[in-house]
Amino acid sequence: MEASIREGVIDIARAAGAAIMEIYRQDFTVEHKDDRSPLTQADLAAHRVIVAGLEKLTPDLPVLSEESASLPWGERQGWRRYWLVDPLKRTCEVFRLAGAGFEAVPADDSSRIRSEVLPGFWIDVEWLWMEEPDMWIAFEAWGLI
Repeated sequence: MEASIREGVIDIARAAGAAIMEIYRQDFTVEHKDDRSPLTQADLAAHRVIVAGLEKLTPDLPVLSEESASLPWGERQGWRRYWLVDPLKRTCEVFRLAGAGFEAVPADDSSRIRSEVLPGFWIDVEWLWMEEPDMWIAFEAWGLI
């Protein structure tokens, strides 16, 4: 992964976290989706920040999240790569194209998800949920510093 994209994603994550915390510092409302699952202002604020940031950072890669899942399957089925986002769930699910659908790419025993597209690139899932993200931890783990 290019350093500029890696740094951009870190910046987007920080901005989304700031948007979430801004909502949590005040009274906020909770709506419910059709399936009765909650949808907070924090969800929507983070979604807007993340989608706008990823679209600017990688305009050639589409973004899919619960809040944008209404995109027709006919449009999504041809996507070979895309960003999959759920900012509050604190999980990371990576999928690869497999035949007519998608299959999950499991994390390895050390909670790392390894890229099949970018040789040698991996992410420790725990990094995604750090209270204060520190890119230097990743750079050191990747052997860049």
